[in-house]
Amino acid sequence: MKKVAVTINKGGVGKTMLTKTLATAATGAGLNVLILDMDSQANAAGCGQRRTESPSAVEDADLVLIPFWNDQDAYEGVAKTAMLVKRLSKPALGVLNFAPPNSQSHETTARGVLQVIPLPICPVVLHRCDIHRLANVKGLTAQELSRSARWRVRLRLSEIGLAQKCKLVQMQSGNQE
Repeated sequence: MKKVAVTINKGGVGKTMLTKTLATAATGAGLNVLILDMDSQANAAGCGQRRTESPSAVEDADLVLIPFWNDQDAYEGVAKTAMLVKRLSKPALGVLNFAPPNSQSHETTARGVLQVIPLPICPVVLHRCDIHRLANVKGLTAQELSRSARWRVRLRLSEIGLAQKCKLVQMQSGNQE
């Protein structure tokens, strides 16, 4: 069993969206998935409160994904979470979320900031697309809602790239099963 923590002490950066997207991709690949929503905001479970970091999730993870978007507050949250990850000697990736689909400036900025932190950035960027919001309203993920072949291919390529990068990080850290 592999455990992935999706964490950052900043709200609104896409932890729930990333978690649901990965879970949908994993179940589509035939894997059994359990989501434990340890975030005090509990968006995946449906209620909300003030957010704090979840060190226990990081302590038990084989891989930590830190979603963020191009915002100073988000970068400060990434730096704090990266310090926790480093202290616990866990492999981690920053995942750029909500980037404009046809713009490289957010990606360039993110790579520069994460290089300074230092934290490896996932090569798969999750773009700001209305399909994620529309799917969430119906309790679905974008993969489940999309009827468009273009979107299905685009989302599938993102899933595959993210899954491959996660597996690569796990292998490099010696966390193979």
